Amino acid sequence: MGPQSCSGLKKFRGVQIEKERLESPSQNREDDPETYLYQLGYLSLRPSQSIGTYTLDYPYFKVRVSLSRHLMDSYFDSPSEAGKIRDKVKKALISREPKALVEELNLFISKIPYDY
Repeated sequence: MGPQSCSGLKKFRGVQIEKERLESPSQNREDDPETYLYQLGYLSLRPSQSIGTYTLDYPYFKVRVSLSRHLMDSYFDSPSEAGKIRDKVKKALISREPKALVEELNLFISKIPYDY
């Protein structure tokens, strides 16, 4: 799932989804990433206050981390390139170097296509 197949990528936790969408999901994962990720097991359903809707959530923390990592890797030419940035961000946070942190975050953000 590269960046081109992730149009509509957004924060999924807490998104309201209608029961009808789950019963007849789109075959095009670009148009309906929520139901596609639900079908794959990356998202789960929680009861909602509204009748006929559910709230999306991650089944557990490890799935959220795995999906986030996979999406981050998709913005780079290789997973090792993404891993290097992750390591540099972690190092900047641990050593409390805000300038280094901002540089790495800017590098990461520059990899995100503008059409999102």
